[in-house]
Amino acid sequence: MAALTHTTLEGAPVVFSQEGMKGIRLSAHPRAEIVHLAIDPGKGLALHTMPMPVLFFVIEGEGTLLTADGAERYATGTLIECPVGIKRGWANEGTAPLKVLVIKLV
Repeated sequence: MAALTHTTLEGAPVVFSQEGMKGIRLSAHPRAEIVHLAIDPGKGLALHTMPMPVLFFVIEGEGTLLTADGAERYATGTLIECPVGIKRGWANEGTAPLKVLVIKLV
């Protein structure tokens, strides 16, 4: 049996950091990268595109997913599928931290 591996938020590398936002890479698998994204209240991630499909799973709080077509608010427990080439960003307009699991399908 193969050995199990594990990663913790405290031990994983920070791959994105701006005032009030932090992305921590939990896994870099050949077919997927998983990042824990935390956004403080009043902060947001600007619109951007990725060259791969991305899944977002809101693990804590509520946030607004911004796209070129508008904005939609999502709460804890929601999975959002975002295809390649869609401009998107996040805004935390609430009073509690927003935590999103970002799954990049490479």
